[in-house]
Amino acid sequence: MLSTDDCLRRLLRSRSLHPYRFTARCEIGPFVVANVCAERSLVVELQQADEQQRQRQRAAFLAGLGYTVLQICPRELQRQPRRALSRVRAALRPAGR
Repeated sequence: MLSTDDCLRRLLRSRSLHPYRFTARCEIGPFVVANVCAERSLVVELQQADEQQRQRQRAAFLAGLGYTVLQICPRELQRQPRRALSRVRAALRPAGR
């Protein structure tokens, strides 16, 4: 069985997200983000229940640089991958569409 990290990477390589590409493990300031689409300034990561304060700090820092952070619940990813994919697609849409 794939780990949730592997499931997320596979989801982000989906052809339905074409032409957008995600880079894995990218440094942005003092943080390493797992998945980033530089073209749309979108960071997609799994929610970590025990690190909520740190995730809020990261999200605030990244937002200050113009990034949007989309957090996906591991349970949603495993049970409803199409819904998670729809959320990523919606976040990739240009504003006003």
